[in-house]
Amino acid sequence: MKYFLIFFLFSSTALADQVILDRTNHAGLRVTDILQKEKGEYIFNGKTLGKKLPANIDKIWKDLNRGPSKDLKKKACHSGEMTYIVIAGKKERRHKACTEGKAYAELIKKVDDLRSYAKGNP
Repeated sequence: MKYFLIFFLFSSTALADQVILDRTNHAGLRVTDILQKEKGEYIFNGKTLGKKLPANIDKIWKDLNRGPSKDLKKKACHSGEMTYIVIAGKKERRHKACTEGKAYAELIKKVDDLRSYAKGNP
């Protein structure tokens, strides 16, 4: 029972119900991406991806649900700012960071891979 409780506590916060990545560049151009899982279906920016994702896309989804890397700078910068919001149940975590650097580039690569899959998915 003790292990079940530990598993339940960690698994309930492991995957978010909704992830919002909102970013603005130095010119004021704003882009918002929304990932959510509703009734067992994966949804990216309003497009349903189905109930089961391919292994590589599932890994990207789980990475994005965990939240941003600790390497993202939390200060404002000249290139622009981003807000990463993770909503799990009634809990909400916000992470503000700069839109530059290797960690940010890796995050955007994952979002772009997910977007490419969503466009190609009927």
